[in-house]
Amino acid sequence: MIARPTILLLLAASTTLTAMARHSAPLTARTQGPDGKALYEENCRKCHGVRGVPPKAIKEKFPKVQTFTEEFLAKVSDDSLVKVMVTGVGKAEDMKSFKDKLNPQEMAAVAKYVREIGAKNKG
Repeated sequence: MIARPTILLLLAASTTLTAMARHSAPLTARTQGPDGKALYEENCRKCHGVRGVPPKAIKEKFPKVQTFTEEFLAKVSDDSLVKVMVTGVGKAEDMKSFKDKLNPQEMAAVAKYVREIGAKNKG
């Protein structure tokens, strides 16, 4: 028979581990880094579109908004995409900076995802 203090200790450890598992990211998610797709959808999709093609209303309001085509992405580096996220473009209403919202690793993940969707957009 197990002594009462041992049962209480096992119960406390089990409860703690269950709570920790519920509130932490899965190991694979923590080791893979930021999710570029999720970050893009949260921060960029509204203006640049789901597939890197801005919606018509945005294109009318901001004619210079970039479409992420294979041709465009062949001309820019990941570093330059990140720089645009850090500095913004034009006036604040053109494209604001994301330096206070995304960290460098998150911006790099977004740049990588932009390349993935841009590879599907010809010319």
